[in-house]
Amino acid sequence: MCKKVDVPLSYTFHEVNKLFINNVKNESEMLGINPSYRYVFMALKNNENGLSQSEICEIVHFKKSSISLLLQQMENEELIIRHKSESDCRQTIVKLTEKGIALDEKIKNIFIKCEQKMIDSINVDELKQLRSLLSKIICSLNGGECDV
Repeated sequence: MCKKVDVPLSYTFHEVNKLFINNVKNESEMLGINPSYRYVFMALKNNENGLSQSEICEIVHFKKSSISLLLQQMENEELIIRHKSESDCRQTIVKLTEKGIALDEKIKNIFIKCEQKMIDSINVDELKQLRSLLSKIICSLNGGECDV
C-alpha cells in the first residue's frame, strides 16, 4: 500500500508520469524498442501528408535538438522518411514508412498494457471523472484554450 503524503499536486502528476514512463521504458527495452518513438508515431499517424520537424516538436513537446536526434535514429532504422517540402524547400517533411507503422503497433500495445496497469484500481466512474478533471487542468494550463 502506498503511503499518503501531503505533497503538491504538481509533484503527484510528476510522480505518476515518471512511474508510467519507467514502466513503458522497461517493457520497451525488453523488446529492444525506443519508447520515445511512440510520440513521433502518434503525431505522424494523424497526418498522412507528413509533418515538419517544427510541427512534430510542437505536438510532442520535445526540444528541437531531441527531435532531431530521434528522427535521425528513426530514419537510420527506416521507420521514417524525410524529404523537402514542395511548397517550401527550407522545410523537411517527415513521414512514416510501412516498417514504422508496424513498429508503432508494437509500441502502442506496450503503452496500452502500461496504462491498464496504471488504472487497474480505478472503477469506470472514477476513470470518467479523472479524465474530466485532467481535461479541465489541461484547459487551464493552456490559458483557457481547450483542445481536449
